[in-house]
Amino acid sequence: MPQSYSPPPMSQLDDVLATLPRLPERAFDDKHAGRVAHIEAAKTRPCDAVSSPISSSGLSAFGEVEERISVTLSSLAPVFCTALSGILAGYDTGIITDALVQVRGDLTLGNAPLQMSQREYLMSAATLGALVGSLFTGLFPFSRRWMFGTADLIYIAGAVTQAMSTSVWGLIAGRFVVGLAIGISLCIAPVYVQELAPARLRGRMAVFVIASVNLGQLTGYAIAAGLDHVSRGWRWLFGLGALPAAIQLYFLAHLPESPRILVRRGEVASAEAVLTRLHPGATPADIMRQVRLLQNDCDHENDDEDSTWARIRLLTSEPSNRRALIVAVVLQALQQLCGFNSFIYYGSSLFDAVGLSQPSYVGLVVAGTSLLFTLLAMRYIDSLGRRPILLWSIPAMTFGLVLASVSFYFLRKGTLQLDGDEWYPPQWSAAVLLSMLIYISAYAVGLGNVPWQQGELFPLEVRGVGVALASATNWAASFLVGTTYVPLMRTISSAGTYGVYAGVVIPGYLFCIYCYPETAGLSLEEVRRIFRNDFGVAIAARLRREKRTLRGSPATFTRSSEL
Repeated sequence: MPQSYSPPPMSQLDDVLATLPRLPERAFDDKHAGRVAHIEAAKTRPCDAVSSPISSSGLSAFGEVEERISVTLSSLAPVFCTALSGILAGYDTGIITDALVQVRGDLTLGNAPLQMSQREYLMSAATLGALVGSLFTGLFPFSRRWMFGTADLIYIAGAVTQAMSTSVWGLIAGRFVVGLAIGISLCIAPVYVQELAPARLRGRMAVFVIASVNLGQLTGYAIAAGLDHVSRGWRWLFGLGALPAAIQLYFLAHLPESPRILVRRGEVASAEAVLTRLHPGATPADIMRQVRLLQNDCDHENDDEDSTWARIRLLTSEPSNRRALIVAVVLQALQQLCGFNSFIYYGSSLFDAVGLSQPSYVGLVVAGTSLLFTLLAMRYIDSLGRRPILLWSIPAMTFGLVLASVSFYFLRKGTLQLDGDEWYPPQWSAAVLLSMLIYISAYAVGLGNVPWQQGELFPLEVRGVGVALASATNWAASFLVGTTYVPLMRTISSAGTYGVYAGVVIPGYLFCIYCYPETAGLSLEEVRRIFRNDFGVAIAARLRREKRTLRGSPATFTRSSEL
């Protein structure tokens, strides 16, 4: 059994911190803690040990100071508040299929049932809105709190619009507005919690937001099943989405701004106040060290890159930033192009077509499985690491997709279409369900959450625009899959469709092997340095080894975390 971690002596950290530039001399009032701190000035720039990408002394100090600060309920409160954004997104996904079934039979909506084209517009409107919303967060980089508040107000407006719609196009407009809010909130939420969390917990805090998406889906399925026989229950389904947004909007007054954003703005007093509030058990020396390290990292940024287009230029022209963008974009695209969302949106219809009774309840089982394995990922993503989780889960996903393709082939051999009125061999129907459960379990552990760790890949000055572009890629790929799923099913059959998804996963797996570095245990300030010369797979593994050596304790990571 591994020994418990013991941080390095304070004197060792002080020796490293002595090489860093100190904050300008000023006294400020900490309105949260009620104390005054004086920080001395220094005229020297940081030594080479800090700027070196693999220095075990200077560079590791970023993470070691974070690890000295304990995690309390005050630290976790903003995470729970942020999780409401995930619940909103998941709830919308969970209710949409059943809601559209009810809308289709509601003659008050234009006095006509929904046409197939209208159904596709309703399904894709939210995705397009999310694409625009994610780009909005990069083009207009306001504070994290401001973006959350904007998303909540937009979601409330969209939910009310949907609930009160009297025409199909009014409902489509409401779907697009809700998508805007989802795109903004899911782009900001993982980044925000990563900026607040210490390095040792950063992964699981981001996964917690993704787990809240699964919880929202499960809640949506359950509420939809409960309102299945209620007259015009679809209005309640859409309208109830405003409740979590209103709750989050209320708590935003108590949500702190990211300390890294405050330091970058020069609001050092506010940053120290936020850190003190988040970590009430930390000593003033720990808080001052953390602020000094954050400012040192901001000092390396280009102060001239303040406009959106300047940040985009810096993101795409700087080789290290460009490599980080490639990793984030490829993972986000792979997350959608493997076909997961097509199964979420059309799963009930698919299970009904293969003869499985009560497809809505099958959806509950699927959502519950996704939530369970996402929680499993949250437990191990910081100890095992992101990279080994991906390298283990993607082959299992591929197996599930291949099994689904084979099962569909033998389920309705000789035809392209599935017909709910036909009789199908029960063993192959069960094989379809089993293949989907294998696929969903593996997806939830790996690709379902690891791409949303994207915020840790980018330095602060381009983090907003980098995350926005990667998130927009996710929604664009989701839109592509959603609009091609039905045509593919009609053209190459269900067996061929899931075979295509399996074929997409294989090159993605090779990309993860050669281009995705392990970031678990590294501070955000350390991660920015691993892309300097290449994709950083070897440098990241070397840096993590050096950090374990610095701690002076036996390795607590498995050998597979350095694959």
